[in-house]
Order: sequence, then C-alpha cells, then structure tokens
Amino acid sequence: MDYHKDMTMKTETKQTAYPSVDAIFLDVDGTLYDHAAGCIPPRHLEAMKILQEGGTKVCLCSGRCMPLLENLGILDQFPFDGIVAGNGSYVYAQNGTLIFDDPVDPEAVKQIYALAAAQSIPVFAAGNHVLVTAMTPAVEDLFAKISVKDIPVRHPRPDDTFAVLSLVEEHRKPHPEFAVSGVKILENELSMDMMKDGLSKYEGIRTLLDHYGLKSYMAFGDALNDLEMLQHANVGVAMGNAQPELLEVIPETCPPVTEAGIYQWLQDHGYLDTAVAAADGQ
Repeated sequence: MDYHKDMTMKTETKQTAYPSVDAIFLDVDGTLYDHAAGCIPPRHLEAMKILQEGGTKVCLCSGRCMPLLENLGILDQFPFDGIVAGNGSYVYAQNGTLIFDDPVDPEAVKQIYALAAAQSIPVFAAGNHVLVTAMTPAVEDLFAKISVKDIPVRHPRPDDTFAVLSLVEEHRKPHPEFAVSGVKILENELSMDMMKDGLSKYEGIRTLLDHYGLKSYMAFGDALNDLEMLQHANVGVAMGNAQPELLEVIPETCPPVTEAGIYQWLQDHGYLDTAVAAADGQ
C-alpha cells in the first residue's frame, strides 16, 4: 500500500492540484481545538460534517490518550470515524472499538518513574488511566494551557498502563538520563514526552487505513509529533500557529486555529464544495 504523497501537479488557479483523499486526520490541541476559546471552532465542526457526508472518513490523531480526549469533552460533539491516540499507541475504529494498543513496557515505566522521583520531577502520565505524581505551578500552567482538569494526583498502580509519560518542569532542560531502552523522547514546547520507540501518529494512521481498506489521507497538525503524519500524507497542512520547527519543513499552511484555519483551507481549495456535490449525488 502506497501512503506517500501523490506528486501529480496540474495547472489551476493556485498552480497546484490537490488530490482527493479517502480520510482526513486532525490533531487536536492547537489544530482542531482552540484553547483560547475553550472549544472546537464551529466552522471546524461544520467542515467535518460536510466532509463526512461527502464520504470522507473524519478521524482524530492526537498525542492525547482516550482518558484525556474524554477529559477535553470533544468526543460527544462529533461522530468520528476513528481515533489514533497516544501518538499512535492506541487506534480505535468507529464507535470506539479498540483495534490496536501498544503501551510502554512496564519495566521502562518503572525506570522513568524512579528517575523522575530521584530528581523530584512531576510525571504527567496517560494510557488506560491518567495521573500526575505531583501538583506544582509548572503542572498547573501546563494543565491550563491544554485545557486539562480534575487529574488525580497519585502514583501508578499495578493495573495502570501508559503510552505517554511527560516530565513537567518550570525550567526545561535536557535529560539524557531518561533515554530508557525501548522508549523515545519527544521534545515539545510545554513538556518532555516519552513513548514507546517505533510508534508514531503515522504508524497509527496506517493501521486505521488498513482497517478500512483506504489508501489516501489528508492531515492537519501544529507540533513536532505531527511531523511524520504530515510528511507521509497525500496532503499535509501545518497550522499557522504551528511550532516554527514544523513550519520550516511543511510548506503547506493554513490560517491559525483561532481563525478556524482548517475550514478556511478546505474551503479555499475546493474540498468542501466537492464534498457537498458528492453528498448531493448519493
């Protein structure tokens, strides 16, 4: 199956032809969801509805695990066709059916917690459950910025499995000692995240496409953990509010989330009109 970009170029108003796609994958924080407004912009919801009615699968692709997507309160706002969660650690088909899960090895989790405890660094962890090991000003600031609330403060239990473990510090600094076997580190603006090596949002997308028998997709994102899914997409679009490092390598951009950038880009490039025509012809 070829998941790589179709580089076919045609002459149109914008000098570039954008291919039709079977599915669209949307990052959540700073892409689909506007934290400044505390909601999914209404026009983003409208765009998803139009695409879905026209036959395009509309899916989430987030670093958040399911408990944190539920915490945000967006899953009851739209009937998503699939969810890639935990940066590819969990994949859900329609109606929340789990079709793939591959969390961090329990021994690696123990090592991460021990290293963090030795340096009194809070760990914000999510998988089948979500927790934070200590509530500090840095943690409170992170939670405010990503619209997270009511997270239990506790240490892990035997029944916990985790896909993403984040170090949250007021003054960020490198931590090479956390290079635990089988774990990769993702440096983000707000935290240092650790997840199972070999996984990514793109790998999760491949799993969901295979499940549905689909070949092509479009993606929107704003952070470095979106890089692979954007690079491999038939159409990959970075938000105008994306991290500078992402904007340096993803040439296609749309307005920021505060301006309902996904809707604007889809409208400007004819995808919404095409979806309406497809729905009318069904």
